[in-house]
Formats: sequence, C-alpha cells, structure tokens
Amino acid sequence: MIYKLTDTLKAKNLFEGWEETFVYTCMQKVMGNIYVVDRCEPTSALASVGCFRFFAGEPNRELVENKPDGFGIFVPQNKAWEEIIEEVYPEAKKVTRYAIKKDTQFDSSLLKNNIRMLPEGYELRRINAALYDKCLEDSVTADFVSSFESKEKYLRDGRGFVIMKNGKIVAGASSYIRYREGIESRWIRWNRKEENTLR
Repeated sequence: MIYKLTDTLKAKNLFEGWEETFVYTCMQKVMGNIYVVDRCEPTSALASVGCFRFFAGEPNRELVENKPDGFGIFVPQNKAWEEIIEEVYPEAKKVTRYAIKKDTQFDSSLLKNNIRMLPEGYELRRINAALYDKCLEDSVTADFVSSFESKEKYLRDGRGFVIMKNGKIVAGASSYIRYREGIESRWIRWNRKEENTLR
C-alpha cells in the first residue's frame, strides 16, 4: 500500500545528494508530496509534484505502478529504478533531461531593456487571477500555473508574466514550482506565423 509521508525527514537520506528543486519542494512540504510503502522506516520513496515523479532509495515496483492519471515524467535515481519503470511502462518514451542551473541571478537592467524592445502591439502583463484562468484555456500555457494546487496557491506563492497580443497569450515565463530558497520556472515562446516578429 502507498502512503503519503507526513514526516518527510524520514525520507531525507533516500534523496541525499539529489540536487533537484522538485525534490526540495516536496521535502520542505511547500508543494507536492513524498510517497512511501513504509511510513515508519521507508527504504523507497517517490517525490511527486506537477507532472514530475522522482524515485529514490531501493527500487519498488508498487511505487512505480501507482502512477497518477495523466502525463507524467519519471526520473529514476539509478539504473535499477530505470529498469523497473521501463518494465512497467514499456510504451514510455525515454528522453534525457538536462539539469537546470541553480543559484542564478537576474540582470535587472537586461530584463528592463528586453521589455523596451517589445514590438508595437505586444504587452507584458503579470499573471493575475484573470490571466491564471486564461492560461488554463490552452494546454501549452496551462503549464505556467497547473503544478500549483489552486489559483489561490499560485497567486500567493507563484510568480509569472505573459506577453499578450490581441488578447492572446503569445509567450511567457512563470514559476513551475516554489521551494523555500527560490523557484524553478517555465518559459514558452510561440513561433506561429502571426507572432513571428516576437524574438
């Protein structure tokens, strides 16, 4: 049986050395959850947030088999976990996910200069309650906000901006997850014919 771990410190050693913001947020109980098959002394664990699933500790088929509905990205800690995932989901597509640089800092002057370069007809807007709803209208832009449990949680803990043209979202960047020390963001830029001038 699978359990949601309330005392995430019990799984700390299983994720030791795994520098992933997705794991941080689950361990810190900011977003997502840690799942185990043994609540007292877990030897295997699953950190789950948004569509990401991180498997750690001793490989456990039951954790792999209990996939939530919908699209999921499974990240194995080692080859043994990888083999179980491939066995349970032989149709799954295997891809390489590259690490995202940590401890980055924004160059405020560069960002302000980029805003001034927006072509006429484009508008930069912060994601508010109305734009949150608009993001959910399209499966692509839904990724900006969908990993948060609710609109209220996104508006409280998330940060994001979109570029609008003629009432449509044509690009944007938003926090996909939040952890105590920062955020991990997603950005999207379209290259549709009518939006080709946005570079």
